[in-house]
Amino acid sequence: MARKAKTEEQVADFRGRILDAALGLIEANGLKGLTMRRLAARLDVTATTIYNYFRNRDELYYAVRASGFERLHERLNTAITRKKSPADRLKALITAYVQFGLENAEYFDLMFVNRSVPKYRDMVGTEFESVALVDLESGLRVFGLVASVIGEYRALSSSRIRYLTERFWCETTGLVALINSQLLHEVEANVQKFCAQMIDDMHSGMLHSLDRYTIDKK
Repeated sequence: MARKAKTEEQVADFRGRILDAALGLIEANGLKGLTMRRLAARLDVTATTIYNYFRNRDELYYAVRASGFERLHERLNTAITRKKSPADRLKALITAYVQFGLENAEYFDLMFVNRSVPKYRDMVGTEFESVALVDLESGLRVFGLVASVIGEYRALSSSRIRYLTERFWCETTGLVALINSQLLHEVEANVQKFCAQMIDDMHSGMLHSLDRYTIDKK
């Protein structure tokens, strides 16, 4: 008797389980710890079953990254909905972004730091272009959310907003990367206090730039 085909809901559910299990392996063992065989063992299925959902580890990487950007977007969106003023929403964005990176170190590395993961431009014209595009679009949603909050504070040109969004990205990601790599611990005795001060300084620095650009515009 032929096995009954899975419904779309069942397929989506198991795909989600695969991504959760993959994230668990990454968090426990780093990127090198994620293999199709280990993933299958964690889910108590055969490796062939995993390949029915993802063609290889590269495709799985993209799906995990896209899932990470979606979770980050949700985290940031939740943080800003609790704040009313644009200035407070910007502070909430910085804080939530840094906290997400520190709480999900291996995940964050896969999303933003690891150079071995191919980017969308590397996949154009290949069989993985479509899945890489989903990954890119998920990341751009986060970028767009930050840009929208910056734009709420002051009406600036699109080029100014883009620059400040890129600056936000560089500053927050740099802080998280230095803490997660333990490099900052080599020179700073109280990393937690330093991190809190950096968040305050990034926020005040961003507000100062926003106000200055507004004055320059006049």
